[in-house]
Amino acid sequence: MISKMERMVKEDMAGYILEELCKSGCVLETRKETAKNVITKALVDIRKHKTKLSSNK
Repeated sequence: MISKMERMVKEDMAGYILEELCKSGCVLETRKETAKNVITKALVDIRKHKTKLSSNK
């Protein structure tokens, strides 16, 4: 389970990644919010997957 604090950190990381993608023109201004949501979800999913792998050992 991911805590509220971890989710906030993931959202901050997503914001940074999104900024970098926008600088290089990879994300349209109209799609910024969607992109941030997708990136945040991906980071959360990676964390959940890592937790699941480590608990199966």
